[in-house]
Amino acid sequence: MLENLRYEDIETIFLVVFALIFVLLEKLWPKNQNLDIKATLKWDIVCFFALVLGVNISRLVISKFYSSIHLDFGLMETTAQWTFVTRFLIAFFLSDFVLYWLHRGMHHNPFLWRTHQFHHTTETLYWFSGFRTSFMHAFLYAFPQVLVGFYLFRFTTLELGIAFGMGVIANLFSHSNLAIPKSWRLHYLFVTPDFHHPHHSQLGTQNKNFGNVFTVWDRLFGSYVDPNKIRSDFKYGLKDQPNKWRSMTGL
Repeated sequence: MLENLRYEDIETIFLVVFALIFVLLEKLWPKNQNLDIKATLKWDIVCFFALVLGVNISRLVISKFYSSIHLDFGLMETTAQWTFVTRFLIAFFLSDFVLYWLHRGMHHNPFLWRTHQFHHTTETLYWFSGFRTSFMHAFLYAFPQVLVGFYLFRFTTLELGIAFGMGVIANLFSHSNLAIPKSWRLHYLFVTPDFHHPHHSQLGTQNKNFGNVFTVWDRLFGSYVDPNKIRSDFKYGLKDQPNKWRSMTGL
């Protein structure tokens, strides 16, 4: 049955199933006991559709561009012979490396910051907050994921859907209002809520902890801040909030 689905369908299944799971987990083990999402939910819903539009246009542009130039350096045929697990792990790691530098660039380049600024306007973090992105942010973020997964590693439709679905889970997890026991030490390898939330704080740590899935890039390239060494009662968002409708476009 899965073989008959588009990768977008598989990605959507991951989103719906794990969104429900994270809603339940946040009820059972909340990081912030007094979280109120009513004020932010309407914006996040609007942004979700902007994200879907940006991602799909980006994927269409990449597909049209690739089919018109027929790039092939021999590497693609080689990677297509590897097992899915091998291709998945390498592709996931490579995509995360590229997204780390793209994310970091968004915080240091004025033009790129305009595409990313809207993501930091949220003053409440919960499972849906990761989808508050501008149209241009979604458009740019889709490029490395599609290029690496589909064109470099030749994922099948099913494999691509699973890979994108895992990215959805990582997004839900890092922004979630979920209390992860420090004894688990997940943040040594993976981007957890404790690791990522300071990136959204008003403590001057928004230029830290850029990682999307793995924390190794921040540790290697000097952008790591230990979440255990900063105050936990910080405020989220930007001190000077931009016009939300304008910043939602990312222009």
